[in-house]
Amino acid sequence: MNPKHLLLLILCLVYGTSQAQVCTNPDFIQKHNVGKAQYAQKDYANAIKNLEFAGQICPRCQDCQTIISKCKAALKKADEDKPTNGQVKEIAHGIKLVYVQGGSFVMGSNKGDATASDDEMVNGKKHLVAVAGFWIGQTEITQAQWRAVMGQNPPELHNMNCNNCPVERVSWQDAQQFLKKLGSNYRLPTEAEWEYAARGGTKWTDKYTYAGSNSIDDVAWYTGNYQTSKHGTQGITHPVGTKAANQLGIFDMTGNVGEWCADWYKGYPGSSGVTDYTSSDRVLRGGSWSRNPQYSRVPCRLTFSPGYRTTFLGFRLVFSQFNR
Repeated sequence: MNPKHLLLLILCLVYGTSQAQVCTNPDFIQKHNVGKAQYAQKDYANAIKNLEFAGQICPRCQDCQTIISKCKAALKKADEDKPTNGQVKEIAHGIKLVYVQGGSFVMGSNKGDATASDDEMVNGKKHLVAVAGFWIGQTEITQAQWRAVMGQNPPELHNMNCNNCPVERVSWQDAQQFLKKLGSNYRLPTEAEWEYAARGGTKWTDKYTYAGSNSIDDVAWYTGNYQTSKHGTQGITHPVGTKAANQLGIFDMTGNVGEWCADWYKGYPGSSGVTDYTSSDRVLRGGSWSRNPQYSRVPCRLTFSPGYRTTFLGFRLVFSQFNR
């Protein structure tokens, strides 16, 4: 054999042996296996970190580079698919959802605010709350949407024959049956989510008393105007979306029907002296056609037992599992 060829063969064998030894390094194996598992679980960012570390130990690991490339492509696509604040998505039965970008806001009321109640405060003040992004109904669930999911009107529906009016006389428990039948991951909003969305999410402004305005007539059907037009047999609720939307394009968060929230009623974390109806009453938000303006303020909290039905009780849904 040519001496030069022999030398080259020896060098190749030495280099290959050294690479094999490096790639059996316990740190490499651990990071490589963790990275692959994270990739399989779609934890792309952490997969990249572990595989890049493994690649530093074994630069010739093609598996590391291939998976890193796939992770980066997946992250890029997820970023491109990420919803924008106020984006509208239509799901089954004509139900439209609005995306509310996560953020922080000051929830409740301060002592001295007009008609504010103690249960809206923590030691006489508003309190800071952080909310993750979620999708919320652009309108309250309508009679037509209820029938499409449940197959019939609720047993005690009052304002008959108004397809686009919000469904009413539905209890918190009735709403749970609707959400269960609609599909997994649908639910009622938490109080914090409801108030954050009503204030306009990241577009919120503390100057608005109602959802999107200081003029209740602009955004709500309430005691002062619901009789100006008649809809349905009884003429109490009105078709959704006929008043102005708030900053995110969400309608009727003030007035029309009060909206069930997921929470049991109790004092806010850190508050004192607030009656606690946990395991008794659920929270209601937004005022209604039958309520005065003071009960339609964004931070106002009302309560009813989960089985209670009346003509001013309805709901809107939340879905929090779409791409974020």
